[in-house]
Amino acid sequence: MSSPLTGHQAFALGALRAGVSLITTCPDTAPQTLEYADLLAKQNNLSEFVIQRFDKAEEAVSTAANSAVNGARTLSIVRATDLLTTLNLLLGLPSLRQGGFLILVIESSEPSSSQAQFDIRLLAEFAQIPLFDPATPEEAVAMINVAFQLSEDFMMPVVINPTAHVCNAITLDNFTSDYLRQFKSENVPIDSIDLAEHHWLLPHERSARFARLAKYSSSSLFNHIEQTGLSPAPAHLGIVADGSSWATLSDALTQIGYVGSLKLFKIGMPVAFPEQLAHDFIRELDQVLVIEGQSPLIRRHLLELSGRYQLKTKLFGHLDDTISYTDAASASIIAQYIRDFISV
Repeated sequence: MSSPLTGHQAFALGALRAGVSLITTCPDTAPQTLEYADLLAKQNNLSEFVIQRFDKAEEAVSTAANSAVNGARTLSIVRATDLLTTLNLLLGLPSLRQGGFLILVIESSEPSSSQAQFDIRLLAEFAQIPLFDPATPEEAVAMINVAFQLSEDFMMPVVINPTAHVCNAITLDNFTSDYLRQFKSENVPIDSIDLAEHHWLLPHERSARFARLAKYSSSSLFNHIEQTGLSPAPAHLGIVADGSSWATLSDALTQIGYVGSLKLFKIGMPVAFPEQLAHDFIRELDQVLVIEGQSPLIRRHLLELSGRYQLKTKLFGHLDDTISYTDAASASIIAQYIRDFISV
């Protein structure tokens, strides 16, 4: 029987389904996620599952990374401001080689928090670490499993960056506990190890890996293009949205009852930016409206693509004050922007 879950609880469900054996965090961070993960582990006799709390985010991230190097699937839950303090650690991590390592960034519930002014996507792009931005709790669960596979394939950490809207949303668990993956019988070590024994990437190797990630991102199931309306004629207007902004866009289109032809671009993996897919999206459009998070990361990439390929597409979004981050959270305001946009 389905049971209602918050986004926080859905993260725990996704992590245990993916086979996480260790979650590290700091005090007072994501208590709902940790409590539900502990409950699921006890209900399913996952005796090897461990939750460790640390006073400093650096210790939490380092311990999870060490365990991943040893072959475990690990998850570190931190706040965005805490992740910023671990930047040097993330830049210095060696190739994981064996395990998978995810960092779940939980937004602060305090509106005055400095995190409200901080876009974690920019940090991930600077550190050349892939980032997933779920639109719903259900998508977050699916992303966690895919992100672990990506982490293992590319031998690097992966960030999951849900907004407060996704964290607090209510969803339904449509899977039974039997879906939880069973761990191996042997214990996976979680003690610190000598990272110097593992391969460290040179700057040109990191850049080459990030370029491969951009190609991966263009083929990701979480990034896709679709068209509204019944007309077979190509659309000349487009809208792009990432993360929970996509859910807001969907609600806004429903509100206005628009049935005309619009080209839509959903981005669930903004880092590394899906350049090839983005080029396919904008190359034949006259105008594009960009709905995204705190900073104009997507619009900046689209502007770069427009210049590189000498496209004449006009872009609207953060940089010209067409839309603000606060507006991006309101379906009614976005609906009005869409009305203005499609009437141009």
